[in-house]
Amino acid sequence: MSLFLAPRSTDLDGSHKMPLDLPHAKVEPVDAWKPEATPYESGFRVREQEPLPRAPELPASQGDPNCKVDLAFLMDGSWSIGKRRFKIQKDFLAEVAQVINVGMAGPMMGIIQYGDEPVTEISLRTYSTSRDVKSAIDKIVQKGGLSNVGE
Repeated sequence: MSLFLAPRSTDLDGSHKMPLDLPHAKVEPVDAWKPEATPYESGFRVREQEPLPRAPELPASQGDPNCKVDLAFLMDGSWSIGKRRFKIQKDFLAEVAQVINVGMAGPMMGIIQYGDEPVTEISLRTYSTSRDVKSAIDKIVQKGGLSNVGE
């Protein structure tokens, strides 16, 4: 819902004139305007906006169980996120490693930590089991520095 009120000019004696001439707005005059009156009492009408059309919802795909992808993650290791948020990232990545079931026949997982300089923590083909990836993630140390994502 939107509401548009046009500004009014006032003479030195306090009497009110018609709304200022604005090229982008057309406002009809109002007979009885009182400073304490609400826009509804002054004769202004609120115009309801029509809702935007929604795209039709498609059925959720379960995906192809035989499809294997390799996943690479960027991990923020800058000082601006703090130790707690860095640990949250590590916990999330360890859970992903467990869920995707890392393996030579399945998906592989890689992690790059960025801060002052990007560092490859885990290359895609370094570990062949989820347990190994999870153990490597636990050993990642926050490098610190600034959040230089573009390097």
